[in-house]
Amino acid sequence: VSKSVVSLLFGIALDRKLIASIDDSVFSHFPSYASLRTPEKDNIQLRYLLTMTSGLAWDEQRPFSDPENSIRAINRSVDPYRYVLEQPVAQHPGEKWNYSSGSTQLLAGVLQRTTGKWLTDFAREVLFEPLGITQFEWQKMPHSGEVAAASVLRLRPRDMAKIGELVLDKGMWKGRRIVSEVWIEESTRPRISST
Repeated sequence: VSKSVVSLLFGIALDRKLIASIDDSVFSHFPSYASLRTPEKDNIQLRYLLTMTSGLAWDEQRPFSDPENSIRAINRSVDPYRYVLEQPVAQHPGEKWNYSSGSTQLLAGVLQRTTGKWLTDFAREVLFEPLGITQFEWQKMPHSGEVAAASVLRLRPRDMAKIGELVLDKGMWKGRRIVSEVWIEESTRPRISST
């Protein structure tokens, strides 16, 4: 749910022209991390974060009890954006799917930088309140205080159903456009095989 909500928020930000394009380089939104740039990493576009094809090394397949599990490592980090961006490139960006909460965390960072709002505040304003969602909790990472964008968004089942209905209705809610139909189609279209 959390990753899908971040994608919807990203679509809303694109619709509002707060983000120029999903073809932007990730580093164009994180200039303070320029020291981590490499020619390979410069090829990582926002679209690759959205499709989990960034090419950055990331391993959430290990048991959660394993300290080498990437999600455990990012949660321990005092700077989750640096942690993700400093990972080595394992594949050419855009070629291979790899489940990555780190990609979603970077998308949240882009949203926060472009909207000037905490992820939770932007979500409340542009998605939750328009859908009549008044109760939600989005936990923070323990060491950085950043919203754990890729997980631990807690919603009531009826509110999760509202998000599902929004997607089924191609971005409309009770006659009001929340997110563009183009984004719904773009974000639900098959991209790459995970096998």
